[in-house]
Amino acid sequence: MYAKLRDRRWTIRWSRLRGSVHGWCCWANRVITLDERETERERLDTAIHEVLHACLPDVSEDAIDATATGLANVLWKLNWRQA
Repeated sequence: MYAKLRDRRWTIRWSRLRGSVHGWCCWANRVITLDERETERERLDTAIHEVLHACLPDVSEDAIDATATGLANVLWKLNWRQA
């Protein structure tokens, strides 16, 4: 799948990531990789987290993490689910 983030085309893909990594944002290739083994709720949080990294590369990991989790919590309560 593709998404336009900050006027650039990014590839978003699902894969099996190693270790405790849930997602990965690679600016050099403009690729976001998400671990396919996560639950639907975890996927929402991780997808938001990695998209925030793509959009806001200079923001700290702590700020990205808190913002992603907050947004994911609100969207989950609004019954946002993967189609």
